[in-house]
Amino acid sequence: MSRRATHVSLWLLVGVLHAGVAVAQTPRLQPAFPSFHASLTGGTSTQQPPAQASKRTYWLEGGVIGAVVLGVTSYFVYKAVASSSCSDTGGAGCNDYRTEATVGGAALGFLIGALIGKGHVKSP
Repeated sequence: MSRRATHVSLWLLVGVLHAGVAVAQTPRLQPAFPSFHASLTGGTSTQQPPAQASKRTYWLEGGVIGAVVLGVTSYFVYKAVASSSCSDTGGAGCNDYRTEATVGGAALGFLIGALIGKGHVKSP
């Protein structure tokens, strides 16, 4: 590295560090929502959590529906792909990962369905 490039790199580093110090000294903003301190000791806290009841959602129902739909779909898609790629052997040796594909599809379907169901609140 040439001497000039070293000087430029050092001045650039000094400038970046100086800018970081200037940014770190800016006034802090108030948080958008109150935070609570959680304690594992079982002691009482000075701040009480909100008194409102938790909202019940359809996350479990969405997860089960998503698991069934995507699990069955992945089973049939894997079966179709395996039969088309192994048509000359009659499908022998192509169904080795059928269970893994079905369970993987069901797990992904549960996750997607639960995330969708979480957005829908149950009426009281």
